[in-house]
Amino acid sequence: MLYYKFQNYEEFKSIFGIQYHGNGAKNRKNKILLAYIKNRELLHEAVKTNDFSLLHISNIPDLKQEMKKRIKQSGLRSSKMPHQVHLNDETYYSHTYSTDKNNGLCEDGDYKAVRYINHENTAENRDLEMARYIWSILKTQLTIIMSWGIDPSSIKVVDLGIQFHVQGFKHTGYVKVALNEGKDLFEISLLSDDGECVKFLDEVYLDMLVNAIDEAVEKTEDYEKRITELFEGGVCV
Repeated sequence: MLYYKFQNYEEFKSIFGIQYHGNGAKNRKNKILLAYIKNRELLHEAVKTNDFSLLHISNIPDLKQEMKKRIKQSGLRSSKMPHQVHLNDETYYSHTYSTDKNNGLCEDGDYKAVRYINHENTAENRDLEMARYIWSILKTQLTIIMSWGIDPSSIKVVDLGIQFHVQGFKHTGYVKVALNEGKDLFEISLLSDDGECVKFLDEVYLDMLVNAIDEAVEKTEDYEKRITELFEGGVCV
């Protein structure tokens, strides 16, 4: 009991003891609160910081108030939570959500729901997710994409896609792969080092993406011969 507010077992029972009902049922009082203060990480943090205020909470209303206060304080201190959420005359901070000028009030007046903006659905995040998705497709045939001479430092996110620099037999420059949302198919653009489009492929299916890029960047009719000449030319005798 050294770290908690109650002085002895009797006081503990008065807050968290078993209570019996007339129909023979029984339950523990303040079960949620007890589970909260039993958290070992909470105790370790209290000992570390010498702040036991969270362990001294003895009822749910006080716990709610303290949690609201701590959430607001953590948001103010963190640059990773740039968005404001205004609810019930209170301001919170979030990494993902914010409220608009209606402060959470739904347009139909439904007080049981909250109107909010999800910033994960922004164009920037959609582009990033699509770039990751396309790269995951390319990596399924790693030996092929390694032959393109991709410069890892050139990889960047573009509108609904990804762009990277290659040094292939047929093309040296940039390759841009993007999703055409209307057709739900991919488009491949081959760009010169100056950014000029030298070749454009549209309506590329998912399972043909790697092959289509390989044919445009690397694969020649005498591909095997050129590979042999390249390696033989690099061998010191």
